Amino acid sequence: MARRVRPLAALAAAIAVMVAGCGGGTETVTTVENVQAPTQPTIDSTAPKELQPPTSSTPTPPTGSGGTRAEAADRVRQEGYRPDDLGQYEPSNTLRVLVGTRADSGDGYAKRAFFFVGGRYIGTDTSDDSAGIRVEGQSGTTVTLAYAIYQSNDALCCPSSTSTVRYQWNGSRLVPLDPIPSRSSRG
Repeated sequence: MARRVRPLAALAAAIAVMVAGCGGGTETVTTVENVQAPTQPTIDSTAPKELQPPTSSTPTPPTGSGGTRAEAADRVRQEGYRPDDLGQYEPSNTLRVLVGTRADSGDGYAKRAFFFVGGRYIGTDTSDDSAGIRVEGQSGTTVTLAYAIYQSNDALCCPSSTSTVRYQWNGSRLVPLDPIPSRSSRG
């Protein structure tokens, strides 16, 4: 008497035979994870002071976003800083910057660079203050900042040197092209 095989059981047996026949050896699978070294500035979706990429590469500046010098200055003030020099803001550039000093800074040595793309505020150069920052140059999508660099015995008035960092807008995010000095060396 012939035995009747259930269709699902037959299918499972056929798949098992095919899988067993294909292996024939040991195979190692290596998973490679693309990990980038952390850089300053960081992007943090929960912290508005950090760099935030715009949703498009050619953003339209909404009212109050920083499209004009006055709007950019207002945004810097909203973040708790006073703009140092409104002349730094170049409305014809894609990447724009204003350096500001923390409003409650008694000595004036608590600075950050505030970046705007097409008038839209995208964040600051670092997540902490620097004793001294100045704009060294700007063109289209690149801004060069000079940071005061302090040795252990330097007074705030007299840093030992400066370090320049070029920041570039690549169409979707701000990228530092040079190493950003450590917090301890920036005063």
